[in-house]
Amino acid sequence: MASAAVTSSHFSCQTADGAARTLNGPAVTSARWLRGDELPLHVLRTEHLAGKVFWFLRVAEVANAMAVQSGLEFPARAVLGAQRPVLHLLGGHDGRSLSSHCWRMEPATGDWQEVAPLPTARSMASAAALGGRLYVVGGFDGEFLQNMEVFDPAWNEWSPGPPMSQRRGGLGLVALCGQLFACGGREGDTYHTSAECFRLPSQVLEPSAGRWHPLPALSRSRCYPAAVRYAEGVWLCGGLTRSSDGTGGYLASAEFLSLDASSWCRGPPLLQPRASAAAAELRIGLIVCGGCTKEGPIDTAEILASQADSHTFQALPKLHGFRNLPAAALAMAPCAAQGEFFRKRLLIFGGFNGKKHLKTVEAFNEESCSWELVGELPEPVLAAAATAVCMPLSS
Repeated sequence: MASAAVTSSHFSCQTADGAARTLNGPAVTSARWLRGDELPLHVLRTEHLAGKVFWFLRVAEVANAMAVQSGLEFPARAVLGAQRPVLHLLGGHDGRSLSSHCWRMEPATGDWQEVAPLPTARSMASAAALGGRLYVVGGFDGEFLQNMEVFDPAWNEWSPGPPMSQRRGGLGLVALCGQLFACGGREGDTYHTSAECFRLPSQVLEPSAGRWHPLPALSRSRCYPAAVRYAEGVWLCGGLTRSSDGTGGYLASAEFLSLDASSWCRGPPLLQPRASAAAAELRIGLIVCGGCTKEGPIDTAEILASQADSHTFQALPKLHGFRNLPAAALAMAPCAAQGEFFRKRLLIFGGFNGKKHLKTVEAFNEESCSWELVGELPEPVLAAAATAVCMPLSS
């Protein structure tokens, strides 16, 4: 289908507050329509037509998301100028200072490109993608943070979002069913049992209109958990805990919250206690890898297989080295000539091996059930946030 862009140099649009204005230069594209803050006046003249346009774009986005979630190969240049998840690595600590860098990796080549930096340099933050935008929440910049910053990759712009109800560093953040779930974390010596979710009002796409809402409390305080969407629920695996009397330690327990549940449920325990680990959901199950124990950084990995009868974690091959506080994301990598087809892969970035900050990247190969070194970051980093957000393929 032809692009929705209009190519005239003078173009009338209506902003979110109802004011009409004329744009000079390139006309607004369908990507701008998805922001919800501008629509061509000729579309807004009929509510029915505007609704049809939004639903068409919505169906396209959902169809693409389903293809990615299935983990199946799909054509890179499918209809609607196909989109693919593009990896972004944000913030962290480079061994000298807090970082505000935002790096974008091109899936077809593995090259890194620096885009608009974070407004707030931070480590121990978490990131997730929602509705074509990238959300960075919490962390530490000299003090523990409760703010949220939102990145629009189509326009290479950052904007502030509504703050959480509590300051949270080392929190777990998961995007599920159009909502963000922020869980646990810490503020100073206070380790949280609280959790909250961010959602936008119905039919509103502007992040500033969203609000945070309280969730049921965790079964125990949990900081630096491996947080991941799995089996249509929010899972928290491992982490550090501390009670009011100062006692605590590394956790092997896991808990999960389903959307229709009123409380957190106990999941199968990890094979070993760990905190600051990376986690992701692949077709074969929920993978948790790296992190640290009271002895220091570790290189072990384990999986909760999606088709296992016992529903227990099982050991996986070890990483290529110790990795505490690594970042992890599911990124699209080419699996055919000229990058015409892509496949979802789990990538692990940076971390700390007990002696130095790391810049190596490794990927999990599902076919061989092994880890492969696949490249390097532009700079060493630990406690960074990583996620993939859908962007249109270049022509």
